[in-house]
Amino acid sequence: MPNEPSQPIDRSPQPIPVPAEVVESALRDFDEAEVVAAIREIRAGGGRKLEEFIGDLERAARVMPA
Repeated sequence: MPNEPSQPIDRSPQPIPVPAEVVESALRDFDEAEVVAAIREIRAGGGRKLEEFIGDLERAARVMPA
């Protein structure tokens, strides 16, 4: 019989504290009208398929610091 842990492992997402300066910067740079316009554009054009931009995501992941 395999060893079973006495307590189940919690795999639920855990909150990560966000520094106040990051929140302030995000709020300062956020433009609701720009976001709404982008959503409308996506809906009108049907959006992009993952295959169309996966290369961009992979390149961005390689240059981001760990």
